[in-house]
Amino acid sequence: MLLLFLFIVHSIISRLALSSLPIRSAQIKIYHQHSYIVSHIINQIGFGVYAKDLYSCIYSCQNNDFCRTAVFDSQLFTCRLYEECNTQGQMVFDPYQTLISFLVCKDEPDNAGFSSPLIESIPMQTVMSNAVWIQNLTPTSDSWWPFFVNDEIYVPIDNVVYIYETNTYSFVRSLMIPVTSSLSYLRGDSQGILMYTQQDDPKFYIYSLITNQLTTIDISFTGDTFCYSTSFIAMISTSLNVVDVYLRTSINNSATFIYRINGWNSIDHCIIINDEQMITTVNTGGLQTTMLSKANYNSTITTLSLNTSYLPTGAALNIDAANRLYAAPDSFWQTSTAFSTDGKLLGTHGGTQDCAGKASKYKFILLTTDGSQVSVYEYKP
Repeated sequence: MLLLFLFIVHSIISRLALSSLPIRSAQIKIYHQHSYIVSHIINQIGFGVYAKDLYSCIYSCQNNDFCRTAVFDSQLFTCRLYEECNTQGQMVFDPYQTLISFLVCKDEPDNAGFSSPLIESIPMQTVMSNAVWIQNLTPTSDSWWPFFVNDEIYVPIDNVVYIYETNTYSFVRSLMIPVTSSLSYLRGDSQGILMYTQQDDPKFYIYSLITNQLTTIDISFTGDTFCYSTSFIAMISTSLNVVDVYLRTSINNSATFIYRINGWNSIDHCIIINDEQMITTVNTGGLQTTMLSKANYNSTITTLSLNTSYLPTGAALNIDAANRLYAAPDSFWQTSTAFSTDGKLLGTHGGTQDCAGKASKYKFILLTTDGSQVSVYEYKP
């Protein structure tokens, strides 16, 4: 059963000031007896919240700037929130759950969708090229691989992750990473998990911020990059041009090797979407893709057709809730670019190396770094 209506959240009126904040409004669709499987693990917002009824769940999502999909569980009285629109992941039948879809993703990924009755979506090229510098994040030493986790920015430096909020970009806290040598690569998600490798160390580390548990997995090569999803960890060797795929287990938050994928062309960084499709950057320029399985590997590696003026190289590959890919394109890494997952160029922004983008319902944020500092840019409709 599908229900479409206009849901309006009235701001709290300040009796002391005798004034009110702007009214937020949004159109939503309600799918009864449906749950949701997220496209990318980074787009799940925390662990869910208590909700006494469907309307409480709607309010929770509406009051979160990054929430576009919510699922209310009428048995557990919980509300799970997701950054992505329900068209990105999978809707599945569930008799006790109700899916709430906020209609703020018009024409994505080509456009950035905003929650505004006057401006629903704006072309990504307009958004990225007109993003204005806001500030540089500190500290500024050797700051590679910044990424978003919900409404926070993670900046790994040495064995510390510096965390900033996305409203005013103020420093929030720092996390000490249990390492024995310098970090090589680090990624995290909203489920309290950090995964990382160390330089010259043939091991992979999974660290739970919730339990303070560190799991170590022996791997076949040292200090290279990786990506992960709900089910998989894909370890990349840039020197061997291979990917070792591990199946994640719930026991001790570990993973088991299942197969190796050969035949890549100068592979460098990767991302996994829908717990199945793996997309990689190529050092010589371009994107490659293949499909993962939980048994034997039975797919092929495909090179995506791209705009030859902007070929992603060995820079980090990031993804947002609209399944837009962000990477630096040329050998001098002087442009931030956004691509669709089928290789279409969506937008560019000049003057950077590694980059990551993220749109809330009210603004677009672009992070860039040249290795010495992380810069924040914004576009507001």
